Amino acid sequence: MSNSKWSSPTKDNSPIGNSKLDHILNKGRPTLPPMQSMSSPLKKDSPQTNTTIKFISNSVPIEVTPPEIIINDVEPNQTYEVVVLVRNLTNVGRRLRVYQPKTNKFRCDYDMQGNVAAGLAMKLVVSFETDKNGDFHDVLEIVSDNNFSLTVPLHAYQPQASIAFDPFINFGFIKIQKDEFRPVLFENQGKRDGKVDLRFDGTNDMAIIPNNFVIKPGERREVLLKYK
Repeated sequence: MSNSKWSSPTKDNSPIGNSKLDHILNKGRPTLPPMQSMSSPLKKDSPQTNTTIKFISNSVPIEVTPPEIIINDVEPNQTYEVVVLVRNLTNVGRRLRVYQPKTNKFRCDYDMQGNVAAGLAMKLVVSFETDKNGDFHDVLEIVSDNNFSLTVPLHAYQPQASIAFDPFINFGFIKIQKDEFRPVLFENQGKRDGKVDLRFDGTNDMAIIPNNFVIKPGERREVLLKYK
């Protein structure tokens, strides 16, 4: 066998350097471009707080979270509170002015401060209290520079029934001249008794057993749908 380029390194007792070995192994092969490294390591998103800087290029200069307040199952002589964050989405400081709700059932408390820095948020605490049962509604108005304003709807609902059930019943294939029954489960997930009245419009082939009943909070009730 004739001498090859691989035989010469074995006769030389001196160690082969990395650059020399790379030259031998890669001679005649195409040169690959070096891999480009990422400019920065990946980082997990941290939860936003009232001190977390956030800047979004948006036509809306401020962001309110949550944009609507709903308080369910309110009882008389109890106080309910919801935290609201008003964030400055611009790259300059902005002044914020908060107008109290019109009724005395809702109230907004916050720390008086100067401009809200770019990307930061001001914390509001909206509270609700009543001495009677009922549903209550109001608005919270927030005004910023250049007369930009946002309204936050406020709602407080008294305890009520909340009936859940499967809205789709599949009878499948039905034999002629044979009655078919399918069960339907109703559940009251609310805080008050719920009255259920079931009816069919435009057909005489369906029946519900029973078609009206009262279901208590946390109770489940099964009814039968009959196709005849």
